[in-house]
Order: sequence, then C-alpha cells, then structure tokens
Amino acid sequence: MSAATLISSALSQQVYLSADGDNLRLVFDKKPAPELLDALKTNKPQVLAELERLQQLWLERVARIIDRPADWLIQHRVIDPIDTQELWHTEPRQAAKTLMTGAHWHRVQYMQRLT
Repeated sequence: MSAATLISSALSQQVYLSADGDNLRLVFDKKPAPELLDALKTNKPQVLAELERLQQLWLERVARIIDRPADWLIQHRVIDPIDTQELWHTEPRQAAKTLMTGAHWHRVQYMQRLT
C-alpha cells in the first residue's frame, strides 16, 4: 500500500496524521483499526516523507493565496511549523482567510507600514 493511500485511509477513518521530524503523530477520537496502525508502522519512512511533502504543499498554497512567500509566513510567525503539521489536511483558502483576520497578521502588516 502506498503512503498516499495509507494517509487517505487514515483520514477516512478520522485519524489525522502529521510528520514531526522522525515522529509520526496521530490524532483521533476513536482508536484506529489495528491494520491501519500496523501499516503505518511498516511504512513509516514513506508516510513521513509523503506527509512532509503534503505539509509543505499546503503551506505553499496558503502562501500563494496570501500573496507572500511561504518562508515569509514562517519568518514573521504568521504561521508556525506546528500549524502546518496540524492543518495540512484543511482547505488552504479557509486557513488563509483565518490567518489574515488574526491579530498577528494585522500587527505584522502595521509594522511593515512603519518601516
């Protein structure tokens, strides 16, 4: 089973995965099926690599919507690495909208106008 298929299967079971370095994080309300857990353990390196790719892709999509480079969002703490781990499976447009209405976004924008 491919890493993408495993991740899709986990999401369909409401098991949210994220890559945190060498750690595979799982968030769930109901304990995942043993078969899913076994498959994730067996394919952990591939799943981590795919999750890292998906997390970066999500960040780049959010950045494109906001019209800022992805590293700018991280550097100015508009978004942090934990956000990318927790939110990669959400709609980038909604995340961008939420970020742009937040106090931190407005503070960064204000500080840039001052310089």
